[in-house]
Amino acid sequence: MLSAARLAFFHPQGLTNVTVSGSTGADGGYATLADAFAALNANPNQTGNVISVSIVGDTTEIGTGASLNAPTGGNWTSLTINPVGARTVTGAITAGNALVRLGASNVAIDGLNSGGNSLILSNTTVSAIVGTSTTLFVTGASNDTVTNCTILGSSTTAVDQAGGNVLFLTAPGNNNNTISGNNIGPAGTNLPTKGVMGVSFGTGSNFNTIINNNIFDFFSPTTSVAGISVQQASNNWFIANNRIYQTSPRTFTGADLTYTGILVSPGDRHLFVADNTVGVNHDHFFSYRLDMDVDGPGNSFMADRMVQKLIASDPMRKSIWVVEHAIAAREQDAIMDIHLERPSMWLFINPNVKGPLGYPTGYEIMPGATAKSLLAADDPPQKLGAFSEHQFWVTPYDPAQRYAAGTYPTSSKGTDGLAVWTQANRPIENTDLVGWYTLGFHHMPRVEDWPVMPVMWHHFQIRPFNFFAANPALDLPKTQ
Repeated sequence: MLSAARLAFFHPQGLTNVTVSGSTGADGGYATLADAFAALNANPNQTGNVISVSIVGDTTEIGTGASLNAPTGGNWTSLTINPVGARTVTGAITAGNALVRLGASNVAIDGLNSGGNSLILSNTTVSAIVGTSTTLFVTGASNDTVTNCTILGSSTTAVDQAGGNVLFLTAPGNNNNTISGNNIGPAGTNLPTKGVMGVSFGTGSNFNTIINNNIFDFFSPTTSVAGISVQQASNNWFIANNRIYQTSPRTFTGADLTYTGILVSPGDRHLFVADNTVGVNHDHFFSYRLDMDVDGPGNSFMADRMVQKLIASDPMRKSIWVVEHAIAAREQDAIMDIHLERPSMWLFINPNVKGPLGYPTGYEIMPGATAKSLLAADDPPQKLGAFSEHQFWVTPYDPAQRYAAGTYPTSSKGTDGLAVWTQANRPIENTDLVGWYTLGFHHMPRVEDWPVMPVMWHHFQIRPFNFFAANPALDLPKTQ
């Protein structure tokens, strides 16, 4: 009669892809990780053993995946799972189950990522059934570690429902586990809705650490998503130094959906969350408040527009461009955008003071590289930062109006700031004026932005226009 340890040699794959050593009754070679775990489960007394499980070949798991239970006759001191070479453990696991189910303690899965050794864990099943996952911690799994692995999955469960690439589930508690240094993303082109999730009952899953992972490409156009979802009875977690990002643009097709890097359900969670990098597509916008006072407080804003003029009578030329001067009478007249096909120069002039050559003294606002918001006007973030809708604004001086997004933008309902003030359309001719320049850029994160993003230079210039008699930089003394 064959023992459980020997039965694995007759697996239909007929290969030794996994070896076990240091155990009681389960040492040997196996075709799959599930076979190796079954042999360990069949020998419940592992008291004090230091067990090594080596993945020496790629495996394809079937059915409900590889499930490791806690020994009932005495626990091992440690059980370590390592690859030998570049190895993959994969499978289209039955929906509602995990590729690797850890129901035991003192287990370390280390993909190493050195010396040519690496480990990919990939559940290719696409399902919204609760429990669908790649690595599952369950029934009191504690003091376990999964590190230096690539963990891929395609669970599409809702953000508050059990599922994800890494899942902590049910009572009793799965405590003091560590997920570190892993790449957590999609199995092929099928994106998961969550990278890591904890949801439990009773005493819950507590004191787990999620650190130094890359969590990427989790998305669904029809449901809300989260990189890390910490739900009920998941308390005192330490979440730090993770990179959470997308590698391509994503678009929701449903209404009222949310994209969250780290989602925490209401309750007394006592989480430590710090220094995570959420690399979603985003914008950077700055507003510069320019209290000009060119040669005194009585200023006007003038736009010099360059326009095409057709020439019908000249056989040598068909067109030229000319300058049309326009003094802005009210605030709405002075809202400016950059148009390459309709260029203009933006000037603050003092109509009451003439320069050395008889022109009104002035200073030009000369734009550099910048951007305009791409959000809808009624989108809540855009309402808070509505100044980003235009590149330049002009208002009459008001000491109470100091900030382009209003005094308290994060708690505003969009009832303060430039877009609101300028609706009054106040007169701005020959009075004390303030210009507001919007500098911005759209940022789609790239790998080279990590760990420190290189410097990006954006600027604009304020330069004199008909203010001096000549170039003021030519200040060398005259020769004798």
